[in-house]
Amino acid sequence: MSIVSSKNFTKQLDVRIHNMWLDTLTAFPTFHNKVAKIDTPEPGNEIREAELSPLGVLRPLTEGQMVEYDIPVEGHEKARNYSEFGLGFQITEVMKEDLIHKQILQMPQMLGRSAAMKTELAFWDLFNSGFTTHLAIDGQYIFDTSGRTYMKTGEAVDNRPDTDVALTESSLQDAFEYFENLKDDAGLPYPMMGKKLLIVPSALRWQAQTLYNAAGKPGSMDNDPNTVKNGQYKDFGAWDYMVVPQFLSSTTAWFVLDVSESDFRLVWKRQPKLMSFDDPHTGNTLYKTTSRFATFCNKWRGCYGTTGA
Repeated sequence: MSIVSSKNFTKQLDVRIHNMWLDTLTAFPTFHNKVAKIDTPEPGNEIREAELSPLGVLRPLTEGQMVEYDIPVEGHEKARNYSEFGLGFQITEVMKEDLIHKQILQMPQMLGRSAAMKTELAFWDLFNSGFTTHLAIDGQYIFDTSGRTYMKTGEAVDNRPDTDVALTESSLQDAFEYFENLKDDAGLPYPMMGKKLLIVPSALRWQAQTLYNAAGKPGSMDNDPNTVKNGQYKDFGAWDYMVVPQFLSSTTAWFVLDVSESDFRLVWKRQPKLMSFDDPHTGNTLYKTTSRFATFCNKWRGCYGTTGA
């Protein structure tokens, strides 16, 4: 007659719980990974970066003239800290004795979902609160209309319209023109002509689809072409759109990123992990999931956003 010890049962249960947790974690629909630059963590408990302006253009020289030496301007410095998150559940000694697997195996699924959900919520809050809370390296909001200047020239620049606007053909034109008219911190032309990504909530899905596909001017009976139709004009560069359901809290806000220049980052210090241990006082088995990461956007140039209308 074989005896099933609680120790062996716990190991078997641990394997099943881990597999259920992992399956749910990896199956959760993710959106951040289509936008985020996922970086390798640096040593220490913070990520520190500083700005340095570029140099000017070459000056004309006469024969024998000494070259003029330019000095870059040091800009803002910012440290980003990792945040730690965690949640757990307990399986009582009675539940283990009665082998209530149905109830037990629901909990690792819920915990795996919670871990995946936290990553999405934290990353997309950079967009949701990028107008009022989250700051770029220059100390301005990620999407801002006041106080932002080029380092060397002091010229004002905004990556948000002065008056927030709905998603239309003309407002999307303005967004594209923002990228075309950018300068670097030395005041020299720095147009971003790479592929653009329009990011919208579910409520703007159909408007984004119309702007992307319609041959004619949206909402018009005239024969004017839709000037922002993907591929309509080569100098705009290609663009695409992405719908982020529910994680974007506003039904009217929309955003445009230059895919190669965007700086929305997720830096993992510790990816979600599941741990378990027994409580000697109660006989319960405790399971917990923790993760540690940082989400931020230092470089504001590669993004444009509005709360809509």
